[in-house]
Amino acid sequence: MSACYRIGWKTLLPLGLLLVLLLGLLILSVIRGEAVLKILLVAGILLPVLLVLLASLRRRVVLDEEGVRVVRVFDEKYFRWDELTSLEAVAVRGRAFVTLCAGEDFAILSNSYGDFTGLVRALADRLPESVVSPEAKRLLERQDSVMAGVFPLWFGVVALLYILWHMLLG
Repeated sequence: MSACYRIGWKTLLPLGLLLVLLLGLLILSVIRGEAVLKILLVAGILLPVLLVLLASLRRRVVLDEEGVRVVRVFDEKYFRWDELTSLEAVAVRGRAFVTLCAGEDFAILSNSYGDFTGLVRALADRLPESVVSPEAKRLLERQDSVMAGVFPLWFGVVALLYILWHMLLG
């Protein structure tokens, strides 16, 4: 039996809205004949947002009978269960991070993944007690919100809505 964890909708939704609004701002700026510098600035912001969204859509963690596969855009790591030497965790200002270590190799996962607590629980259940750090066990008792990490994205969405509203009405 395998389980797949992807970046959650609480992160993808504002990122997608930000991309759509930036695209709308770019199109509106071109149509209205805005300054080239403004158009380049909007395009310069749009491109990294697009890349982050595409990277987020690709990211996943797959747990199967043999081990853990962590898939990123240009990187894929596989750890067999018996290779993992530690499961560490840290929580900072509403954000939570888990580190999987196998000797010198490691992968860091954030609470941007959907059902992050379920992911950490599944990892902790499969690993020997001695491998799971006390911080990782405490993380299972907490309910860290993804909102701390996506607040800047929602702020960007609101700011772009305000800018577009003023461009359309003014």
